[in-house]
Amino acid sequence: MAEYDIEKNSNGQHDGHSDAERNKLTSDDDACFKLWTVYIDEAERYDKALLEGWRQDMDGMLLFSALYTASLTAFVIESYKTLREDPQDTTVSLLTQISQQLASQSNGPPESIGELNAFQPSLSSLICNTFWFISLVLGLTCSLLATFVQQWTRDFIHKTTMRPSPVLSARILAFSYLGLRRFGMHTFVDVIPILLHASLFLFFAGLIGFLQPVNAPLMYLMACTLFVFALVYMSLTLIPLISLDAPYRTPLSGILWYMGTMVNNVISRRPTFKIDSTLTERMLEKSREEPKKRDRQCMEYTIKSLSYDTELLKLLKTIPEAICGPNGARLANWPLIASLMQSSKPEHNVVHRISSLIATSSFKTSFGNQHDSLMIVIKALWSLAYLLVQKPREIPSIHSDSVRVFWFDRILLNRLRDFKTALGATSPSALALVRTSRMQGLKYCIDEMTGHLFSTSSAGWTKLQNVWKAVSEEDIDWDSQAFKSDLKSLRALVKGVEACSEASVSSEEIERLVEQAKVLVLALQRPERWKAAQVSILGEYLTSLAANHDDDADDAALATELLETTDLICSSLRHWDAYVSNDFYVPSLELNEDEAAPSFAIQHFEDVSGHNNLDFIFGHSLKLFFATKHALSPHTDAVKCRSAIEMYISNKACQRGQVIENDTQKQIERCLIQDLCSGQNSRRCIVGIQGFYLAFGLATTRDGITPRLYDFAKLVLQNAPQASLEVRQHSVFNLVLAFTERVLCRHLLYVFQRKQCLDMETMDALRQRLLPEVALPTEGLDTQQGFLLSMMLVALSNLIRECCRIDMDATHLGHFEELSCCFWKEGQRYNGPIHEKSQIVFSQAVLQLVQSPSRKRNDSAARQFFHEAAGIWFWSQMWPWITDVQAANTLIKAIDMHKRDDNSRMIYYEQNLLDRCNIIRERESGEGSAVDEPGGGSTVDESEGGSTVDESGEDSTVDESGEDSTIDD
Repeated sequence: MAEYDIEKNSNGQHDGHSDAERNKLTSDDDACFKLWTVYIDEAERYDKALLEGWRQDMDGMLLFSALYTASLTAFVIESYKTLREDPQDTTVSLLTQISQQLASQSNGPPESIGELNAFQPSLSSLICNTFWFISLVLGLTCSLLATFVQQWTRDFIHKTTMRPSPVLSARILAFSYLGLRRFGMHTFVDVIPILLHASLFLFFAGLIGFLQPVNAPLMYLMACTLFVFALVYMSLTLIPLISLDAPYRTPLSGILWYMGTMVNNVISRRPTFKIDSTLTERMLEKSREEPKKRDRQCMEYTIKSLSYDTELLKLLKTIPEAICGPNGARLANWPLIASLMQSSKPEHNVVHRISSLIATSSFKTSFGNQHDSLMIVIKALWSLAYLLVQKPREIPSIHSDSVRVFWFDRILLNRLRDFKTALGATSPSALALVRTSRMQGLKYCIDEMTGHLFSTSSAGWTKLQNVWKAVSEEDIDWDSQAFKSDLKSLRALVKGVEACSEASVSSEEIERLVEQAKVLVLALQRPERWKAAQVSILGEYLTSLAANHDDDADDAALATELLETTDLICSSLRHWDAYVSNDFYVPSLELNEDEAAPSFAIQHFEDVSGHNNLDFIFGHSLKLFFATKHALSPHTDAVKCRSAIEMYISNKACQRGQVIENDTQKQIERCLIQDLCSGQNSRRCIVGIQGFYLAFGLATTRDGITPRLYDFAKLVLQNAPQASLEVRQHSVFNLVLAFTERVLCRHLLYVFQRKQCLDMETMDALRQRLLPEVALPTEGLDTQQGFLLSMMLVALSNLIRECCRIDMDATHLGHFEELSCCFWKEGQRYNGPIHEKSQIVFSQAVLQLVQSPSRKRNDSAARQFFHEAAGIWFWSQMWPWITDVQAANTLIKAIDMHKRDDNSRMIYYEQNLLDRCNIIRERESGEGSAVDEPGGGSTVDESEGGSTVDESGEDSTVDESGEDSTIDD
């Protein structure tokens, strides 16, 4: 028996490995455990359905064949007797013959009696028994084959489940199933019912032969019955070949389909269908044709079957995913969704069902328990409206019997308004898109009116009456008295035309009324009327978002929904009006004051304390504000809006840089300059300008200051002389001007360094402010460089003075540090003169820096600022441009005060600067001896750099009168 412990290889030879070794799994097999598990799950699911179907079919056939063969046996017992001679019939024949002989003897000479005829079964008997015996054999054969199929299926299941390992089980499954397919077991199973059906037909045919000698009428009746049965059977066989959606089928249907496929391919000489495709496979292919029609039928059935509103939630939960995709609305799913909304029956219309659902008391009184359900409803409604606005031409048709041009009725609109503050941003978004869809429906009605009014046919007026039944003034849910007045007047004119027609008024009067109606309907079609509607919807939407936004909300999700909603509203009429082909936010259309009022939504940002994360809402509100020509008007609401913009930009909590960057149309600058020139919002305007500068920080590029910042600084410089007195008296006005000077000087120096063309106009305007005594140089690079550095030194001086004058924080240090470093580096490469006025102004600014009492504050902002400001001394060794004696004396005084102040920090190269200033003073006075150094002339160890000393010493007072000279603004 040892040889049975050794496996054979593919050539029939033993490979020397035992079964255990051969079935042992490797680590690679273990790594594919989950992969094989997926295959096994799918294979077992398919096999279970297949084998279970076979088993149930075989059970039915066994039961039917058992009853059938039992009944057939009873008939066969009677019929087979007709195949042999009956003794009783022979006896009767003999008795008959004897009686005939006796009768003939009494009447005359006896006649000869012939022999009895040999027995011959009748034709009907042969037919009957032949059919019945064959039928009995077929019935018993079906029973046997059905039993085999049951046994084979059990064996298949046993073989495929005997190995616990997924790898081995998968291989056994694949091996067994492929063998099942290779040997045609599917065909074998299909043949069994064919045999049973053939047996049944033979039984009926034999029954006719059985009844033929018994009773002719009964035979004819059974023959008719068999004909009808055969006709029905053939019909059931052929119907699925003609209509693949027919539920009927017989075992012959598949055979005829196969034969018909072969014949069709031969005749057409090109294969229409695969030769091995079954009737079931062709039915599946057919079901994939006309998917829109199938989907509509499915959805109609679904909405009809959901009798209760609570059941509707399961359907509504699936709608957003079916509509919203990564690239917007899935327009391909419109036929599927439309089937839920097109029914005229309220109980079969999903929009009406939603309206009824949110009107129930449970949704009105218990937001805590019903919050999730209400969110499902609102999101589904938003998705539906989103898809409908994407397809504005999909408006319900106007019929003479049923007029319906709005997907969403006014009742739903009013109910949504009740919920717009209940669920944060989702409810206002749904409300906005529902209003947009209704606006599109109204636009469709106006277009229909125009077509009917300009129609010469009488049918046009009949259709016009149907349009009036669909709309009214209540459908205009935005503030536009002009629109409502025109629509009301148009309605009156149409009624007047109808009245005149019935009263047989002259055609001239009717024509006059029609012409007036045409003028009104054309006025209703004007683009500004529909832009007013869009502005109203968008303004109310943004207002609701700003008012109801939760600081803990998901800003990313809200920003995405805001972007999708606003973009869709702005382009909602692109299929009708030419103006939307341009930017919606361009104020190219003039609106009335009541129509433009919703664009002032940004005034709700007046109180910015609770809006730390609403920058994206602010950005859209800003664009809407400038979508009309009222943004820069003296209108009270417009002034409030500009004030809100300026306060928002000055607010430290908002992301000012991002807000300004998103404002690609430079609308913030327009607000600031407008109020700077007009004097409106004077104080907030100057604070807003300061916030604008601080938002950019060190906004320099390889070409200098960013172009946007440079352009804005030029506008501020140009309009500063026209600023009102209130603006000039603001505490940061001069600081703002110093920022402006810094930006312009920095940019001009960058342009000069790259040998580009200087902006001489801006350079001259800057000269008039900083160095009015000096003429503008027109040629000579050294002269221009010295002039630019002189102006930059004055700008730096002004920035130092303003930083010392007001309470500083770390946000201003970047401006000061960046400008000072730029000047010192350029001054190092420049050996020419610096204008004396610039030297004097700079020295006075340094003295003011030393005298400033703010530097003694112990808060971190003051310490950081004066630490950075002390860095200017680091470059003092590179100040060859200090030549003016007045500037030198002022610097000597500043150094003396700094040394005598025990609270002062050490500063860089202080002694070097003091020595240079003494030399300048001595050279000017003609003295040859050295001047005693005030304060002892102590030096600072350069190796210790930026070390500091304790600031807790006494405060020394210095007379500041007369020392701080300023430049005349």
